Amino acid sequence: MVIENIAHISNRCYPLRRSVDRRSWLKMYGFLNRVTALGIATIADAMVCAKTDSSRLRTLVLLLVILCCAQTGYAQYPPADFSRNPFLLGVPVDLAVPKPPVAFQGTDRKFHLVYELHITNFSKVDLVLRQLDVLDDSSGSALASYSGKELRGRLQNLAGRTANQTLSSGTGAVVFIWLDFTDAANTQRLRHRLQLAAPAFSRFGLQTVEGGSTQVTGEARVIGPPLRGGEWWAALGPSNHSGHRRTLIAVDGKARIPERYATDWAKEQNGEILKGDPSKNSSYFGYGAEVLAVADGTVVSVLDGLPENRPEGQSYPVPMNLKNVGGNNIILDIGQHQFAFYAHLQPHTIRVNMGDHVVRGQVLALIGNSGNATGPHLHFQLSDTNSELGTEGLPFMIDSVELIGNASGEKISLLPRPEVLNRVLPLEDDIVRFP
Repeated sequence: MVIENIAHISNRCYPLRRSVDRRSWLKMYGFLNRVTALGIATIADAMVCAKTDSSRLRTLVLLLVILCCAQTGYAQYPPADFSRNPFLLGVPVDLAVPKPPVAFQGTDRKFHLVYELHITNFSKVDLVLRQLDVLDDSSGSALASYSGKELRGRLQNLAGRTANQTLSSGTGAVVFIWLDFTDAANTQRLRHRLQLAAPAFSRFGLQTVEGGSTQVTGEARVIGPPLRGGEWWAALGPSNHSGHRRTLIAVDGKARIPERYATDWAKEQNGEILKGDPSKNSSYFGYGAEVLAVADGTVVSVLDGLPENRPEGQSYPVPMNLKNVGGNNIILDIGQHQFAFYAHLQPHTIRVNMGDHVVRGQVLALIGNSGNATGPHLHFQLSDTNSELGTEGLPFMIDSVELIGNASGEKISLLPRPEVLNRVLPLEDDIVRFP
């Protein structure tokens, strides 16, 4: 209202003021209180309507005095003191989910959502994470809650080491989340509620922040098996504590988990994976087994000719690097922005070339022991780009498997009767047969 009056009087008393931009008045007086602004408006009115130059000069001097006093008063307000209250502007953490989860069913007959929550501490003090709740975004109901040991067991720092619940100033951590559902997951979107405290400012108690909203992106793709027969042991297979699951790698300027759902398939018999000399590849039951295309697709990458490792050896025959860590390997583009990766193959057994079209069940190569491997096995994973490590691992379900049992350390627990399961992902340490 004050600004409106100034502009109105200016236009009435002094025609040259008709060009006044009202926004410039707002900008000039926006920092002043209403009383000061009213005084300035009155003096400005007098200056505009003054009939002599001397009157205008006196009025201008008075206006400058008021402005100086107003600015001096304004400058006396103290700056925000974050050293006394780190939560002055709220909870200074960032919650983010880099890769949205995709629903899949495991051999445990449960449906799962698997993903990571990245937490970054932007404050200048250490923060202690007390509790994390995973919420259904639409209903607000809690799907899971982690605190104490449950939370610590899911935490890892960015260097891949186990982290405690204290997040130092300017650092980040990753929470590895694995949700179980007895029925198909109906949740379409997730968000997270984090409770934390600053030990140096205990008087502020627990603080709560919500964020890290993410979409649940449909259901995992169904594919064929990468091998035949059995029994096959799903070593380092999908679980929330598998070494594959926890391997966060920064490649080409981006951190990803390429092996999120990867499995090292090793053949076993009566609880053993070899017979004879353990230093010979040929002693292992899986050595030389045929590797199969899991779907129709196109060969987009082939690496062959790398020498094999000596099982239980102390060094590799060639230095490991980003290109050969998977040993002799194949990548198939199976459509829908999905790629099947087969690693550690026998040299000179690869039967396809770049650009070849393959059909599901076609033999691609033989299991070997090349690259970053200590014994013969097939490393298999599905991912979202044509890369071994510069990619995000994707879940999948095999259309039919026969579940025989489970391995725990050196102990094998067999089911009373094998069970045929359809559209499931074999989980860590499962023992299965393929059709």
